[in-house]
Amino acid sequence: MGALDGRVALITGGARGQGRAHAVTLAREGADIVFCDIASEVDEVDYSLATVADVEVTVGAVESLGRRCIALTADVRDLAAMQQVVDTAVARCGHIDVAVANAGIAGAGPIATMSAARWQTMIDVNLTVCSTPFERCSPT
Repeated sequence: MGALDGRVALITGGARGQGRAHAVTLAREGADIVFCDIASEVDEVDYSLATVADVEVTVGAVESLGRRCIALTADVRDLAAMQQVVDTAVARCGHIDVAVANAGIAGAGPIATMSAARWQTMIDVNLTVCSTPFERCSPT
């Protein structure tokens, strides 16, 4: 028995890296996993982001631990998309017990040299939307 048996965890940016590590660790402790990822490139980000293949690897890693894994495509900058992720998680799992707002991007170089578009993308991905919809984690 794991510490999170019967729990449901929702993770943003769950397709690879820290997001995948969170998903696997929480699943190992007994949680079912719902995660979202944009799984595509984003303008103003200088490195490759997660892919559909990365999503499939995370799903396989969680399911290999005997846990349910629901993967959704969503951009954390889009509040309606994030509300849909939460609504889907609650509809399919009944509740959300753990929320990990993991999605994020990194920038290289000093802030003073960033374009306004790059700065706004970083703020939007890292801060603006990703935690807002988690207020609605239980069915009403």
